[in-house]
Amino acid sequence: LKFVFAEAERVSGTINDLVIIAPSSVSQAQLELLLGILNALDRTPSAILDRALLHQHLIGKAGLHLDLQWRQMLATEVALENGELIVGKSSAIPGSGYLDLLEQCLEHCADMCVEQTRFDPRRSADAEQLLFNAIPEALATLSRHEEAALSVNGYDFKVSRSGLEFVG
Repeated sequence: LKFVFAEAERVSGTINDLVIIAPSSVSQAQLELLLGILNALDRTPSAILDRALLHQHLIGKAGLHLDLQWRQMLATEVALENGELIVGKSSAIPGSGYLDLLEQCLEHCADMCVEQTRFDPRRSADAEQLLFNAIPEALATLSRHEEAALSVNGYDFKVSRSGLEFVG
């Protein structure tokens, strides 16, 4: 954190107001630890906000806030009571985080590579990493087109949007 603050101040100048925006899954003990560390750095936050509540406030109504984290999805209920937004139950859905979704895409793309070229990129760490790195761009292409072309170690193949629907 000391480094993060130093870099932020180097780039943007003095930090006069610090606000922590945390997901609903952060426990009281985790917040206390963070506040203790910030106190040791002589940094006192002016507010601690729940990310789901902040998002629902921006859109102006109650709902279910989905927070895609590294290894889980966090679903937080936000209700409207007497004109005020209230954070309700928060449930973690393990195994459905960002990295999990990318791994499912990787498996499907590798299967398509094998099916179309007979080359299995999972047999080589380098080839598998190349395929993994290509997935975000392929997903961006699939947001606009039905198919995306991929190439790994000189093997060209295609994946379709409909082929990846199971991940969603």
